[in-house]
Amino acid sequence: MKDDPQLLAEKFNMPTYESLLQFSFIKEKKHLLPYLFVKTQSLLPLTQEGDEVVVATSDPTNLEGLKELRLILDSKIKVVF
Repeated sequence: MKDDPQLLAEKFNMPTYESLLQFSFIKEKKHLLPYLFVKTQSLLPLTQEGDEVVVATSDPTNLEGLKELRLILDSKIKVVF
C-alpha cells in the first residue's frame, strides 16, 4: 500500500502546499538543473529564502536526490511537500 502524501510530510516534518502558484521559480538557478534530473528526482526549486533554496518534492524519502541537488546548487536545501 502506498503511503499517504500528507502522512509522509508529517512524518518528515515538512510543510505542505496544495498549490505551488504562490512561488516564483528561481530563474538564475533553473539553467543549472537538467530537465531529466528534475523529472526523475521529483525535485523542483521554488524560491530562495536567505541562504536556503526551497525545493518541492513528491518523494521525501529521496535522500540521494536531495544530496545531489545540494551539490549541484551548492546551497542549503529546505524541502517542502
